Amino acid sequence: MKRVFPIKSIFLAAGLLIHGGLYTSSIAFGKVPSFNVLNIKDAENLFGSDGNPPDRTSGGGRGACLEQLIALVPGSPLADCNAVDADLESYSKSYLAQTVNESPTFWIFVPEGFRSAPAAELVLLDENENLLWSNTIEPFQISQDQGIIRLPLTYSLEEGQNYRWLFTITLNPDNFDQNPTVGGVIEYVIPTGDLTQQMEQVASQPEQVDEIYTQHGIWHDALTLSAEQLSLDPSNEIFRAEWLTLLTSVGLSELADAPIMNCCLSTP
Repeated sequence: MKRVFPIKSIFLAAGLLIHGGLYTSSIAFGKVPSFNVLNIKDAENLFGSDGNPPDRTSGGGRGACLEQLIALVPGSPLADCNAVDADLESYSKSYLAQTVNESPTFWIFVPEGFRSAPAAELVLLDENENLLWSNTIEPFQISQDQGIIRLPLTYSLEEGQNYRWLFTITLNPDNFDQNPTVGGVIEYVIPTGDLTQQMEQVASQPEQVDEIYTQHGIWHDALTLSAEQLSLDPSNEIFRAEWLTLLTSVGLSELADAPIMNCCLSTP
């Protein structure tokens, strides 16, 4: 018998294959490729008939960008993380994003107000909101006042399936409405066509892998590769420019200077 959970009561994290120390030859000459968001934006109405997509931000209509829990995924326009626009809201819904890794990594921005809590949880759901995988972090504590954390998935995704993931920080175990929750929609795809050929070519030129992900709109892998490189060399201007380009492509440029932190630390 399947366990079914309300979409607002759960959340997930995933872990991606890391290609450490690899970057494109075009970046080496100062050119940072733009991320292809066409496939992502096509998924805006993915759950139009059977439910809403997960929230990319936790603050609803309240709170500036850096005061909200934010999933680093593509999503609907967000006023506080973009140029000021009176027609935009301070909350955002997630769009579908793809990965070529069976067990990707998810990245979350945690503001200062949520830096510690009794617990946090990440979950993976299928399209019918059945729980497939979950992990509880007790207690939840990050290494700095605010920043970006990585959350690896230890579950193998199946090709062509859309999954929902949710991440919640339990600030108040007795009142779910006070617990910030964000998430996204992910699809595992096996490379085909031009992507297959290009991936085969980088077997001998792995430094080109990030550019390939970027050009084909493979969000989770491109983001993870960029984050891992920046973590290894935070002062590298080329890596920082790529990180900024990726976040700007999905309206999250204000997060580009946030530190990438360790998670999650146990209370001494």
